[in-house]
Amino acid sequence: MDSLKSHLQVIDWFGAVSGLKLSKKKTNAMWLGTMKHSRSKILEFKRTKDPIKVLGSFLSYNQNKNVKENLMTRIRKMKTKLNLWLSRDLTLYGRSVSINLRSVYVICLESSN
Repeated sequence: MDSLKSHLQVIDWFGAVSGLKLSKKKTNAMWLGTMKHSRSKILEFKRTKDPIKVLGSFLSYNQNKNVKENLMTRIRKMKTKLNLWLSRDLTLYGRSVSINLRSVYVICLESSN
């Protein structure tokens, strides 16, 4: 809990400098790690058991749902983009190079999000 309070203090300092504020009424929070079964209130935030999106990735208590939302969605997007490249009028070598480059680009881009 002390860690959360210190992080919120940093966010408040950032808000004082930038003018941006954390909307505590709209913010959802969930316990993670050893505290995931805790029923105690998380400061003044709404507690949720639903998946939440953090830095582009979904977090939930259900591991299968995490894999589905994070990994399978990205694979499906990558397949769609690769199929667009395959439909172009390219030689076999050109298709191979395009697929390899696009795959590496999508994997790197998606893993950084």
